[in-house]
Amino acid sequence: MTEHLVGTYREDDHVYRVKVEIDVKRVDSREYRTVDHETITHVDRFTVSAVIDERPARGGRWRDYSAGQCIEDVAKVTDFAPGWDAAKLKTLLRVWRDWHLNDVQSDCAHMHVAPIGSSVLGIEVGRIDSPEQNVLSHYTINRALVCPVTGYRYGHAWLVKPLDDQVIAWANMINGQED
Repeated sequence: MTEHLVGTYREDDHVYRVKVEIDVKRVDSREYRTVDHETITHVDRFTVSAVIDERPARGGRWRDYSAGQCIEDVAKVTDFAPGWDAAKLKTLLRVWRDWHLNDVQSDCAHMHVAPIGSSVLGIEVGRIDSPEQNVLSHYTINRALVCPVTGYRYGHAWLVKPLDDQVIAWANMINGQED
């Protein structure tokens, strides 16, 4: 994967440098079930990850700060690297949220899943269970969902959300590939 410098942002007395890696990889190892309950024989797996370095605003050496799925930090970029701007960053964030790990979806297309950050009957949907703070995990809230079409139960298999051709073209464009 190629690392792409998106830009930097300032917070308190530090500067943060944001780089991303975007990859689309074809996997042909078995039959897969899609979120629409179809069978396919290959998957184009989409992944995005970030590496964020920090240094004092007055100067100094860059040092590791964060890496992985730190999308909230990536969204803070305000000083863009050459080739990047606010519109391109907005597209990156949308594609990241919609398509990252498209081959490990726990819900099908027919389910109405409560997303992280939402509220269900006054209980916040979070990443982990924390009943004392009135927060239940995404999985805990959604695990009782059943597909009205097939009876598939939420989280009982990894389903594939087939990658849109436009996303593949966008990723190839970012990575400097033709097709």
